[in-house]
Amino acid sequence: MIWSFKCLNFIFVTLLFVSPVFARDRSIDGSNLSKKELHHFVDVVGGETIGDEFEVDLNDDEKPDYLIGDLCGNGGCRYHIFNNLGNGKYQYIGEHGLQRGQFEVLKTMHNGFSDILAFFHSSAETGSFSRFEFNGNKYITTASFQEVSYDLFKLLRPTVKVP
Repeated sequence: MIWSFKCLNFIFVTLLFVSPVFARDRSIDGSNLSKKELHHFVDVVGGETIGDEFEVDLNDDEKPDYLIGDLCGNGGCRYHIFNNLGNGKYQYIGEHGLQRGQFEVLKTMHNGFSDILAFFHSSAETGSFSRFEFNGNKYITTASFQEVSYDLFKLLRPTVKVP
C-alpha cells in the first residue's frame, strides 16, 4: 500500500511539473505557420498566451507581421514576433521583452526589419529605454539608457512610424 502511494505520487508530480517543461522545450518548426497556428506555437514554446497581440509591418513589405504577448507582469510582456510570409503563412523570428503600450516601431531599419524603441518603467516618472535592432536572425539590444524621464520617451515618439 505504501509503495503504491509513493509510486502514484511520483507519477502525479512528474506529469504535473516535469511534462510541461519538456513540452515547452521541444523543438518545434516555426517557419511555415498559419495564423490559426500562431497561438498554439506560442503556448508550446513560451507558455499560455495571455498578453496583447497586434499586427504591424516590421519589414516594409506591405504585409502586416504579427506580435503575440505572453507571460505579462510588472516588468512587461514577452512578445513573440512573426514575419508575414504571404499566402497566410508566418515565420517565427523570436521573442523580446517589451512593456505593454510602451514601445514604438521606428523608421530606421537593420537587416530588413524596423528598429524598436522601448521604455521600461522603474517608477511612475522614470525608467530606462532601449533600442532593439534585427541582426538577421533576431532582435537584439543595441543601446540602453537608464533612469531617464518618461517625458523624454514621449518626446521621441513623433519620430516613429505609426503602425
